[in-house]
Amino acid sequence: SGDRPRSADPGSPGAAIAPNQAAAAAGPTTDGPTTDGPTTDGPKADPRRSEPAAARSERRSRRLERRRRARMRRRRPPRRPDPPPAGSLVVATEPPGLRIWVDGDRLDAVTPVRKPLELPPGDHEVRIELPDGRTYDFPVRIESGETTELWKRLR
Repeated sequence: SGDRPRSADPGSPGAAIAPNQAAAAAGPTTDGPTTDGPTTDGPKADPRRSEPAAARSERRSRRLERRRRARMRRRRPPRRPDPPPAGSLVVATEPPGLRIWVDGDRLDAVTPVRKPLELPPGDHEVRIELPDGRTYDFPVRIESGETTELWKRLR
């Protein structure tokens, strides 16, 4: 019992440990690379995260400004609708040679009007004056892109 080394279970307390087993039990050393497996430095560090917050903020501001300018280039001013195409009016009377007013404006033409008068679409008032001074008023509706004919026999 006393002088002989004990051969106990290696996991039990008081068991004798060989020097090479002691190094393995202590864990890896920091004085050299280990050969237990591949060495990794952990996940790759994001270079953008390592820069100062002010630089990140400046880069973000530039990016937002580029986007804002791109949006401004894409915007077009609101397009005004084109006015509706004009319609035209042809006036003929019996007797010929009578003076004409349209919406209160005297025209430099007399009946029959050979060249159609261009007018905006809508309701208009045509006045025809006889040589004796009598006048006749006629409502006329002008449709866009159409020619309206007014033919009147006046006495």
